[in-house]
Amino acid sequence: MNKQDDKKRVMPKLRFPEFQTTLGWEASSVSKTCKSFSGGTPNTANKHFYCGKIPFIRSAEIALEKTELFLTEEGLNNSSAKMVNKGDVLVALYGANSGNVALSKIDGAINQAILCLQHQNNNAFLYHILSYNQEKIVNTYIQGGQGNLSGEIIKSIKLPFPSPKEQQKIADCLSSIDELINLREQKLTALKQHKKGLMQQLFPSHNDLQASKQASKQASKQASKQAIVYPKLRFPQFKDCEGWEVVRISDLLVEKKRPVKLENETEYCLITVKRRHGGITLREVAKGKEIKVQSQFRVFADDFLISKRQIVHCACGVLPEELDGSIVSNEYSVLNAKENVNITFFNYFCHQPIVEKSFLDCSSGIVIEKMLFKLDEWMKQEVYFPKNPKEQQAIADCLSSLDKLINEENEQIGRLKDHKKGLMQQLLPKIQ
Repeated sequence: MNKQDDKKRVMPKLRFPEFQTTLGWEASSVSKTCKSFSGGTPNTANKHFYCGKIPFIRSAEIALEKTELFLTEEGLNNSSAKMVNKGDVLVALYGANSGNVALSKIDGAINQAILCLQHQNNNAFLYHILSYNQEKIVNTYIQGGQGNLSGEIIKSIKLPFPSPKEQQKIADCLSSIDELINLREQKLTALKQHKKGLMQQLFPSHNDLQASKQASKQASKQASKQAIVYPKLRFPQFKDCEGWEVVRISDLLVEKKRPVKLENETEYCLITVKRRHGGITLREVAKGKEIKVQSQFRVFADDFLISKRQIVHCACGVLPEELDGSIVSNEYSVLNAKENVNITFFNYFCHQPIVEKSFLDCSSGIVIEKMLFKLDEWMKQEVYFPKNPKEQQAIADCLSSLDKLINEENEQIGRLKDHKKGLMQQLLPKIQ
């Protein structure tokens, strides 16, 4: 081989020992190294084409093990939909998922929004190098991050390929990390499902509450008769204790307003409540003169915060110790627990469907994005609650321990993904 040909070859930063003295990788177009095809969509008006047994993979489902739609043999045979095999490389061409790459986890049919690639040597290696270069491909061929790719664009891309043996070695290395990530993600999903199921058992349901109220009315005409509810699952030490009483939220929490006079040169920690159980995080550190909303309140650890404008997403939570002394704007309601109310328990209590619904019931607005939370109305809402602080603590400890395991799994997954990313940067070259 002459020196000019050798210059055209690509050398990764890191190679396995047995390949360190071999030639560099040679670039070749996807069309020359892969068999490729797209599919089609059967006529949606024909009911005989759907509800069969053939998974119909759409662009948002290329990495999933199941699909929402299924085709019949008649639908497949009377359309441009084409079958792909488990392990084929799938590239999403259209829409929000444009540029996404995955190895198909199932045998199924694809539509026109997906390009299937079958590499002549190693599909797994092709997937990894396309995935590694996904951002480059999207930025090059989709202007401003919006638009569509086409099969012709993908097939024209030149990718560097080593020998089949080196492809296999790299694919085995990266795929083994993917397997570890997948196992961790399965464990994470199982932990989240376990927590969800446990909460359904530890907290009485809306039906339990309604049935208790009805029974209370039938048993006595006295207005003071208290409705009692019982959760389906109780820790042994509380099985013989009285049931949970129906109380108003105002019996549990009290609003706290601690106005802060902003000093121009003083730095303040501004915090925000993330959407949908995302917790409370530091938004930024800013000097007083840089803060646009001047009406600020001081918040302390164990304050319960509610975002008035994101209430549809259940944006509420307890302030962690590390953010003690921060400030929030008047777009947040700040509340404290009353005596014999465990705020950690109340935080879990608030993220059940019946209580989440109460947030929406006490909101108003033309559209979701402009909904405003009416704190006074919410404080009048009736909920079931255990009077015994020890039972509150036991439930909070149980769910907190699960959250700790969930957080640990998230961290492990993050570390594995970072490790894989670092390896890919060493083992795989970027496309030109």
